Amino acid sequence: MAVLFLSHSSKDDALASALVVWLRANGFADLFVDHQHIIGGSKWRDELRASAGACRVVVCLVTANWLASNECFNEFCAAWYMGKRNHSVVSGAADAGAGRGSEAAAG
Repeated sequence: MAVLFLSHSSKDDALASALVVWLRANGFADLFVDHQHIIGGSKWRDELRASAGACRVVVCLVTANWLASNECFNEFCAAWYMGKRNHSVVSGAADAGAGRGSEAAAG
């Protein structure tokens, strides 16, 4: 299994692909990105869980889409509970009210 697991929203595949190019160009060749490794029709949740569990580092590509995704948040929490090294790459101007719980903050 890969050393590095990239957590991202499927709505940000193009951005994730650009990050993968940068990571590989900078020596991070052993990585798992779900849009490149999971075969259509497979049990994607089981494959994500296995890959996240086997990696040593989780990189979260944090965007408004990532913040709005329960699946991405669950990947982050699972990595934290398993004691994985967790790094975030923040993309775009994040609104202070964006993300989890923003409806309550908006009133």
